[in-house]
Amino acid sequence: MFLASCYGLVMVSTEVSARSTFRWKFALRYGLFLCVLAELAARAFLTLTAGASLLHPDQVAYSYYPELKKLVETPPEQTSRSPFDVLILGGSVIDQRWSSIDRQLQQRLSSALNHPVRTHNAAARSHTTRDSLFKYRFLKHAGYDLVVVYHAINDARANNCPDSVFRADYSHYAFYRQLNVLERHPERAWVALPYVLDRVISELMVPVLGTELLPEGDPPPEWLTYGSDVKTVSSFASNMREIVALGKQKKEAVVLMTFAHYLAPGYTEAEFASQKLDYDRHQSPVSLWGTPESVVAAILEHNRQLKSIVAEDASVLFVDQALTLPRGGRYFHDICHLSDAGSEAFVTQFVTDVLPALSQRVVLDKGR
Repeated sequence: MFLASCYGLVMVSTEVSARSTFRWKFALRYGLFLCVLAELAARAFLTLTAGASLLHPDQVAYSYYPELKKLVETPPEQTSRSPFDVLILGGSVIDQRWSSIDRQLQQRLSSALNHPVRTHNAAARSHTTRDSLFKYRFLKHAGYDLVVVYHAINDARANNCPDSVFRADYSHYAFYRQLNVLERHPERAWVALPYVLDRVISELMVPVLGTELLPEGDPPPEWLTYGSDVKTVSSFASNMREIVALGKQKKEAVVLMTFAHYLAPGYTEAEFASQKLDYDRHQSPVSLWGTPESVVAAILEHNRQLKSIVAEDASVLFVDQALTLPRGGRYFHDICHLSDAGSEAFVTQFVTDVLPALSQRVVLDKGR
């Protein structure tokens, strides 16, 4: 009787255990199925909204920076006979669509080094040091021989807001707020769901929290007076230092340059619009970045920060374009964009200042 009771208890326990195991396995499989379904939905969302591949969700970065796609698809060659590869980081001044600096730099360097040179231009209109830092990090697996960085004026625009709105990571712009979400998720190369959820929640919280943001386009007229306080000093310096540190980590030579500008005598927005000033083309009005006084003040302060960085690290190559580039309408389209003559003077000074270091690098690395 006792044995029969024990046997019955064992059978009941076994049956309960089997049912429990079945439920556990079912819940696990169902949970995995939901996770896979959610991941596929997240990837489909990135494909539809950002043009990312279903297999490569990390391509969402191309929706922020289309220029990265070409750079990833045409990486530097890693052979002794490969070209001398130059990565260019900056705004429109050094963008190949806005000036001839890229073309002239490639030609002059190739001739001076007696070795093929290939430029990889990641510069783009309106981009700041924050953008260049992201791009350089994104390209961390590509090996460049030289990294050229030219910034100052685009960071100045971030000053046109009250202290309560300004953020050191520039997240008082909607663009950089979204970019910060992207950077929080390095796992996005393998799994997209955490990033998509964070992005959606972040965007939904802006109106909920009543977050004030600096709008795209010209700074709000009522905020222009705030631009006189150069709040971007530490941000500019921090981003530049991180670019230099990453270059040292990758064993790539980094060139920093002070930013040259020319505010034509008697500058006003009306005179600029009438094309009556000493400029070659009257291309971009100063109002894109702020008031003339605040923009010039920011450029000068950013240049001072850059010189401090160079003074701290002897490995950083340096070109003082602000000191040496000629001023006048023959060389400038506007306060910062360069004519062909200005681009030629820019490249001439660049080659003069960095050629000794580059010649040695070509001999050592490329086996000329």
